Amino acid sequence: MASPNPEIEFREIQKELTDEDPIVRGLAAVDLGSFASEHPEYKDQAIVLLEKCLNDPDEDTRVSAKKSIDMIQGKKIIEAEEGKQVIAFGYLPEEYQRPQVNSKQSLLSCVCCIVLIVSIIVIFLFIL
Repeated sequence: MASPNPEIEFREIQKELTDEDPIVRGLAAVDLGSFASEHPEYKDQAIVLLEKCLNDPDEDTRVSAKKSIDMIQGKKIIEAEEGKQVIAFGYLPEEYQRPQVNSKQSLLSCVCCIVLIVSIIVIFLFIL
């Protein structure tokens, strides 16, 4: 969305913050954080808009707004809650998270794959 005119880009992001689609609003909150970091003259306006997003009905939009505010204010932004995976400024919904795999499960999986490959090679050699 990089526009040669920062004012136009700011207004576009501001409009997206009120979009009916929560994904668009969440992405706009992230964009506004990046924009304000690149254009410090918009920092105060961006924080006011992002603070309004803290009341958004969508949790991801609220989290993105909070992370963008923290970024603009120079605070640490990459922190994950217990059991959650960080993506950009939001969190990956649980239904999309990969299950936690311990080292024993990984090792067992590798051994099974190796056994399968060796078995296929042995069978192939006996056929020839």
